[in-house]
Amino acid sequence: MGTRELKAVYAGNPQMAINRAIREELAAGSEALDAMELFHKLVRRLGEIERNGQPTLAKVAYDRIAGVCDAMEAEIRKRYGMNPIR
Repeated sequence: MGTRELKAVYAGNPQMAINRAIREELAAGSEALDAMELFHKLVRRLGEIERNGQPTLAKVAYDRIAGVCDAMEAEIRKRYGMNPIR
């Protein structure tokens, strides 16, 4: 299997198909992707760095959730025999 099989099942460009597969095939996939989108919006609104030079709470949360989503993407890529993430 590979990108072709993943796109046949979930349609769209490869990243969209991977996100659909995460939502459908992995436990808490939808919640993780929704949280990542929410915190991305918060980081855009609040910024990445506080006045004291420390990262904002939204940036810290986004980074942690992004790590979870990257692990989920890696699992889908492994299931479908695709190349690993970058």
